[in-house]
Amino acid sequence: MVSAKGSVSIISENDLVTPQNSIYILLTKFDTIISKIIALFTNDKYTHAAIAFDADLHDVYSFSRKYVNFPLPAGLRTEPLNKGIYKINEQMSCALFRIQVDSDSYNRARHEVKKMMRHRKRFEYNIIGLFLCKLGIAYKRRRHYFCSEFVATILTDSNALCLPKVPSLMRPNDYTQMPELECVYIGELRCLRKYLEGCHAL
Repeated sequence: MVSAKGSVSIISENDLVTPQNSIYILLTKFDTIISKIIALFTNDKYTHAAIAFDADLHDVYSFSRKYVNFPLPAGLRTEPLNKGIYKINEQMSCALFRIQVDSDSYNRARHEVKKMMRHRKRFEYNIIGLFLCKLGIAYKRRRHYFCSEFVATILTDSNALCLPKVPSLMRPNDYTQMPELECVYIGELRCLRKYLEGCHAL
């Protein structure tokens, strides 16, 4: 998985060699007020989840803020690792997990995300569901999602993964406890990004 050299996390050459039909889940903890509040009440290491379908993480999808300095408005969007909130939080902790699935589940998951992106204006951030999730109360609202609920819905609806909870109760930290997911990186986001940029340049 990951080896450490000094204070820098290093990914071995084979870590991100992509098995066919792999889905990636990126977990992070932003240095924002909302993230700090969530961490305070849950004691979770990670407070944000996103999903990707390629090892270079070129297209990472999630429900998050539209503008870097304001938590709202928020909704479905792509999250480039070298821009926006990832750029200004490049020293934050992150973890990258991978699961290899059959081609049918992979294609269904990717197709569903692409379809949602085409109609992303129809979807909104599930603020109520986010806070009820922290209280252990399931709350499903049509066309409304928070980050880890969105990831869970895609994995469930595509039969890519059997989750221990309903999507509206899944927190980012829950993915770290699932043996079906292979952890391929733990460390600072900037180290992961530099590694991916180096691979892309080859």
